[in-house]
Formats: sequence, structure tokens, C-alpha cells
Amino acid sequence: MLKQFFRDSFIYAVSSVLTRGMSILLVPLYSHALSDSENGLNDMLMGLMLLIAAVATVESSQGVARHLPDPHGIAPKVWVSSGLIISCAGLAIAGILVALASRWWTGALGTDNSLCIGWLAFAAACTTGVANLTASTLRASGKARWFSIASLCGVATALLCNVVLTGWLRWGLAGVFTAQALGSAAAVGVGWYFQRALYGWTWSRPAVNRILSFSLPLVPGAVGMCALMYANRFAITDLLSVDDAGRYGMVNRASLIVGIAMLGVSGALAPLVYAHHRDEGTPRQLRRLLHLFTGLAAVVVAGLALMAREILPLLGAGNYAPWAYLAGFQAPAVMLSQMYVFFPGATIAGRTFSFTLITLLSAAANIALCYFLIPHMGLPGAGLAGLLSAGLSLAAHAWCSQRWYPVPHQWPALLGAVAITAGPILLGSGIGGSLPWQGFFARLGLLLACAAGCAAVLRPWRLLKES
Repeated sequence: MLKQFFRDSFIYAVSSVLTRGMSILLVPLYSHALSDSENGLNDMLMGLMLLIAAVATVESSQGVARHLPDPHGIAPKVWVSSGLIISCAGLAIAGILVALASRWWTGALGTDNSLCIGWLAFAAACTTGVANLTASTLRASGKARWFSIASLCGVATALLCNVVLTGWLRWGLAGVFTAQALGSAAAVGVGWYFQRALYGWTWSRPAVNRILSFSLPLVPGAVGMCALMYANRFAITDLLSVDDAGRYGMVNRASLIVGIAMLGVSGALAPLVYAHHRDEGTPRQLRRLLHLFTGLAAVVVAGLALMAREILPLLGAGNYAPWAYLAGFQAPAVMLSQMYVFFPGATIAGRTFSFTLITLLSAAANIALCYFLIPHMGLPGAGLAGLLSAGLSLAAHAWCSQRWYPVPHQWPALLGAVAITAGPILLGSGIGGSLPWQGFFARLGLLLACAAGCAAVLRPWRLLKES
């Protein structure tokens, strides 16, 4: 399992680096082609788009991914085709509801071409929902290379269309969501080509029932996840301004760089855990992987948080450098929000309701903290709310996972690494200097101290030597 994990993780990580690298190129494009208010509206519409993609498809991609490695005697084509039929039916119903509510949401958007932007965002939601199913099918089938190729084609298409439509033709938000829809469609087309034997209109009642029984309890969790990720933008718009939401969102886009490491891990780990969770050695392997990854994650998060004021100008978003301090909240929040994959107990035990409950409670905490902290702290309050809610969510996932699938983690070492990472970030947030290079080298020293401290606590060399 461990060798396959590292092999697949490398492939997923390379794909993630390339796709995220292409996505990072959108930062200078959006910072110059869109106003602060348009960036804020873009973030909010993106959150709604992801919400529709998850809810309308009833998270059927998760059900397919869960059962493909362990098919219960049902042919793989039946699983995939049943998931596709569920997704298409749900998106068709969502389209009717969006049409019926068009008068309301066109007024809420408040732009000259609200109707066009809204329908383009819905088209992007539809293609994203089907793309999620395609990606889950490729990952669950262990086709890491095919997944990477499909992802790269999708991101490259979206990037090219964004450059032409948003940057050159100046379509604004209409260009952004047209590019998103075309990019997802390209990923779907390539993924379907690679696994064309699995797609069709074949279905069976047992497959549909199993998919829905697994995925339906995840739908409220998907709503909570979107709220966890995007509620602070709506709160900032409500309490401050849509311009502030745009500034917060642009720094957050840069903070997503830390997800490069996590995307490769999550893509490889989940299918392997589902397939090997009954093996006696799997809990021990999970412990090793989490401790090794925590050391890497600590250095990546601290590096981005400490060097954000230098990174933003390099990304062509130097006009957002005054808000670089937000990365100190956003970078660790991004990492924590994705590390639940190391705690799969609830999913293995079929307790998806617990997963959903944790996500909903974390989302509620995020919203409550936003409305409590933002009036007192401004934008840092939104960042702190996101960080606290992500930490609470991960702690709850870990506690529940240990109940149903115990893993012998060394909790003092893990918590020590968290504390060692938090110290340099807090200290470095206010370091400047009379000359730019003085603050840079001071923060670089803090980063090196963080790396040395985490290595001393986690002792990765011992973990690598374990059999």
C-alpha cells in the first residue's frame, strides 16, 4: 500500500503542481482585468456554483468513488453510469429551479448583464458537477496518469479561455464563467475518452440505492463545506463592502498554493484506504503518512504566511500586498480544511452522517465567528474565523475517526508541530525593517527555525525507518 501511495501521490502531486500553477496565473489576470468589487462577486458566485454542482448531483461522485474499489459484484460500468444518470437528472431539476428564480437573482447580482452572468455560472456548475464524477471515477479506478491528463487539459482550456475572454476581450465575469464551463467540459471529454467503456445509460436499482444511501447524507455536508469556504465573503460584503471581499479573496487565491502538497496526497490516499482498510498494517501506515505530511505542511504553510508580501508581487498582484498579512490566517486554514483525509474512520464505517454533522457545525461556527469578529477586527476577523473553524473541524474529524478506525498517532508530537508553526507566523506578521531585505531575512530565519523545530519534534527519519 505504501509504495503505491507514494507512486500515485507523486503523479497526483505533479498534476496538482501543474494545474495549480496554471491557476495561479489567473491571479495577475483577475487583479488587473477585474475590479475589487468584481473579484468579490466572482468569489461569491464561485461558491454558489460549487454549491449547485454538489447539491444538484447529490454528491453521487462520492458514492461512485466509494463503491468502485469494492463493487459488491456489480459491474463498474453500472456504477459509473448510474452515477451519471443521477447527476444529469439532478442538474436538470436545478436548471428548472434557477429559471423560475431568475427574476430574483438577476436583481441580487445588480450588474448590467446579470442574466447572462447568472446563466453562465449555472452552466459552469453543470459541467463542474459532471467533471467531479469523471475525476472521482478516474481516481477510484487507480488511473492516476489519466486523471492527471484530464485535469491538465481542463485547466489549460480554462486558462486559455480566461486569457482570451477576460483579459483580451474584456468580458469581465461573463468571460470568467464561460472559461470555467469550457474548462470543465474539456476535462469531462478527455476523462470520458479514457474510460469510455464505463459510460452509458446502463443502470441498476441496487447500484442507485447504494450510491444514494452513501451520497445523500453527504449533501448537507457539501452545503456546510461551501459555507465553511465562502461564508466569510458574504459576511465581509454584508459587514464591510464587496470591495473588501474582493481583496480578501485575492489573497486567499495566493494562499491556495499550500494546497499543492495536499491535492496529491488526497487523490492517492482515499482510494487506497478504502481498498486496504481491512489490512492489519494500514493504521500504522496512516500514522506514518500523517506525521511525515505534517512536517511538510508546517514548512509550506509557514513559508507562504511569512513570505506573502514578497509572493504577491511575484504573482502580479502587488496591488494586494497591503493585505498580505491575511495569508497568516488563510494558509493554515486551507491546509487544515483538507487534512481530514487522514482521518477516514467515519467514511470507512459508513457513518457519513457524522461527517456531515461536523461540516455543518463547523460552517455554523464560521458564520457566527465572522459576525462576531469582523465588526471588531475587520478583515483579520474574517481570517481568524476561518482558521478557528477549520481547526475545530479537523479536531472533530480526528476524534470521530479514532472511535471507528483507531490509528496510533503520537498526538503530543503533532500538537507540538502546530505550536512551533504558529509561533513564527505570529512573530513574522509584524516584521518589516527600514530596508526591504532586512524584513525578508528576518522572516526567512523564522522559517528555518520553524523547519528545524518541526523536524526535532516529529523526527521524520525514525518514521521512514519503520517497517
